Amino acid sequence: MVTSADIGSRVSDGAGRVGVLRDVITDYEDPAELPGRRRKKPMAFLGPEGGGREWIVPLEAIRCVDATDFGRGGECAGDEGGR
Repeated sequence: MVTSADIGSRVSDGAGRVGVLRDVITDYEDPAELPGRRRKKPMAFLGPEGGGREWIVPLEAIRCVDATDFGRGGECAGDEGGR
């Protein structure tokens, strides 16, 4: 699983988009939801490599794409040691 130790890594969001991991919030609550309907969920914040609008993705959908990470099965550097 991607963690905050992987911030700055190139990642894929599961929908074919590639970006840079900007932040990981494990207890994110969507402010667009009504307060009584908000649920905490782990989310990743990604940004385009050349700059632009950030987007959010469920944390479990994120996979690393750097050439140095291909042998890791989509796991980022922070995943070493079974995290």
